Amino acid sequence: MLKVTEKLRFPKFLAISWDYLMMLVEIFDTKIGDRFRQFGFRVAIMQLAKIIIRPIYIKCVQKVFIIPDFHGVNYHDPDLREMTLECIKQAVEKGDFSFKEGQMFRGFLQSGCRGFYVNINEKIAGYAWLQGTGVYEFGHGGKLILPNNSAVVKNVYVFRQFRGRGISRRLNAACLAAIPPGVIPTIFIIPENRYAIRSWERFAAIPVLLVERITWFQKFSRTIVVRLSNIKPVENLISRIS
Repeated sequence: MLKVTEKLRFPKFLAISWDYLMMLVEIFDTKIGDRFRQFGFRVAIMQLAKIIIRPIYIKCVQKVFIIPDFHGVNYHDPDLREMTLECIKQAVEKGDFSFKEGQMFRGFLQSGCRGFYVNINEKIAGYAWLQGTGVYEFGHGGKLILPNNSAVVKNVYVFRQFRGRGISRRLNAACLAAIPPGVIPTIFIIPENRYAIRSWERFAAIPVLLVERITWFQKFSRTIVVRLSNIKPVENLISRIS
């Protein structure tokens, strides 16, 4: 009978392989896993393929929705808070926001945007931003010079542990409540995001434009705008997209 004199050890290359496998599992369970859950297998695979060829070719498609004849809405939510510099600082310190997100959100506030978040048990469940002036940037280098009578709802995001509770609908409602009557709510959504589209359709948002941006070697770009509606505000948007 053999006597065991030391602990069983895995060969070094197996240990490295195991660490690498665990890293891949963690990546899949976060960003990649989110894509599969949100968009489905086929769309998620296509998006990952686009990431691989991004240094050479980028194609970004956005569907533009608006709520025409918007007359304002009233909305009260006891869990709703408005974003402040102090709130962003605390969220970065707690790890709710990354350092990069904190920088971006501070820039949003300083440029005149308003941010809203849902607070559940002293944690940020999700957030959304509203931009009423300046240049709205979308896709990879796309720009919209905002008309005086438009406001863009952007960067709507719900943290994984709070999904499935209607948080995005509450954030959308909060942004709409902050838009004055007569100003047109505008939303850019990738066509594959069926959940966001369904949510905004419940608020009577309609698709009016399809904007396609193609970039070669991160240098040469062109923008194609397809009209989906002939209502009056559309022409004003088209002339301001580049």
